[in-house]
Amino acid sequence: MGDEVQTFEEYLKKHSLHLTAPRATVLRKVFSTHEHFTADELIARLDKDATPVSKATVYRTLSLLRDCNLLIEHEFGLGKAYFEHASALEHHGHFYCIDCGKIAEFYDVRLNAMQEKISQQEGFQPLQFVVKIHGYCPVCQAKRARHQQGSAS
Repeated sequence: MGDEVQTFEEYLKKHSLHLTAPRATVLRKVFSTHEHFTADELIARLDKDATPVSKATVYRTLSLLRDCNLLIEHEFGLGKAYFEHASALEHHGHFYCIDCGKIAEFYDVRLNAMQEKISQQEGFQPLQFVVKIHGYCPVCQAKRARHQQGSAS
């Protein structure tokens, strides 16, 4: 996690801010997980670990981490922002289950090649390429099928 700390400290210094103890706590917790998370989920983890940080500090720190390109923020629906680490990520897409909220990532070299080819053809320089597929995960599909079978009986 050393690179993230250095990047964050440099960003804060550039903006006349400091790496305070609460910000450092949030930073450590953010990079101790490797899954998508919301601010509220992060706050709950901090509380569970008996390292409470104010809600305002968590939200502000997440914004700073996003602004310095250490986190990517996603909006999958329901008005919640989800975050994931930005470092060393290949372009990838997300499946989002609209029933249970599960997020699964996928990577397909063909999809990335296609967006690169189309961007070149159009003379467009992409900064971000986002693919989000909303639908039902296998577990929720099975639940829906069982429910539909029960309703048909």
